[in-house]
Amino acid sequence: MKVLNKMLLNWIYMLCFLGGYINAISIVKYSYTVSHFTGHISKAAINMISGNFLEVLKIISIVFAFVIGTTISGYLVEGRE
Repeated sequence: MKVLNKMLLNWIYMLCFLGGYINAISIVKYSYTVSHFTGHISKAAINMISGNFLEVLKIISIVFAFVIGTTISGYLVEGRE
């Protein structure tokens, strides 16, 4: 049981590190964070009204990648604890 808890803790550390790493890369490369939905959806709406559809596509792809990543990690980490 102790080994299982240590493995789970290491897995949680790795997921947190990778989430922060991906967020930092996204900030540096695209000037957007990938951890806040409401801000991105607002930016996409503003850019859509402005006619900047390439920016809208970039924002929506970032949000979609975040949703896919969280879905995969949700399936990998079973249980509600």
